[in-house]
Amino acid sequence: MTFSNMKKIILFLLLVFSIKLNSFSQPQWKFHIAFEDGTGAKDTIWCIWDSTAHGSAPVDTSLGEGKVNINYSAFNVFVGNANGDTTKTVAFPFSWSLGMVVMAINYQYPLVVSWDTSLFNEIFPWPFASVDYARIENDYFFYVNNTFLDHNYNMLIDNKVSAPSFNWFSQNQFPMYFSIARHDTSYTAIDELDLNRIKLFPNPTRENIRIVSSDKVKMIEVFTESGAKLISKEFSETENVNSYLLSLESLFNGFYLINIINFKNQIYHEKIIKLS
Repeated sequence: MTFSNMKKIILFLLLVFSIKLNSFSQPQWKFHIAFEDGTGAKDTIWCIWDSTAHGSAPVDTSLGEGKVNINYSAFNVFVGNANGDTTKTVAFPFSWSLGMVVMAINYQYPLVVSWDTSLFNEIFPWPFASVDYARIENDYFFYVNNTFLDHNYNMLIDNKVSAPSFNWFSQNQFPMYFSIARHDTSYTAIDELDLNRIKLFPNPTRENIRIVSSDKVKMIEVFTESGAKLISKEFSETENVNSYLLSLESLFNGFYLINIINFKNQIYHEKIIKLS
């Protein structure tokens, strides 16, 4: 084989590899959450995973996270950005979970919240698979939801939900908390409602949460809604940890994601609520 022919073959293989690499790349995932109030007024929040996003200040203006001037006489939904401004877009790198707190003004009940569930099944860069955690949480969905024991609304099951007026706790649908997450595919997901294997209580909690598992616990992790790791506890197999009291006293009030990993490399994830 001549050097010229070898060079052509190498160039051809590099071209094929480049095409395959590009076909599997995922430069951006964009997802909308639409809101409509009782008068028919509409507004939208956008969620973005992007390889260029950094998830902190200064905000990614190129991805839409910059300040949005709100019309205070009309129905508007909005979130806060890292600069302390109002915006309608949140953008995070692929390694983070998407978390946001949505506020609203000038709305009338009932509200309808809708989204495209098919986008949760898109393929993401290694080591992350498709979305396997998407929840809506507030005082209303704590009691009225499609998950019962989780006290939140599972967006993976439906593509819209009604948010009417209600008469308990805050009696207000806002702030409305959204969490969308993908998990490392080196773990095998455990059914979130498999209470025969793992139990967490009390949830909500003011100080501590008890974790009881039928399998030995290897690691416990607690994350913010934006994906920042706050607590990490690792155990050896000889410690035989099947029950553990986790202190949350150092955390602010709010919603957190907890991961519990056993020595079979299975992961259980659930939302926990810290109260004052």
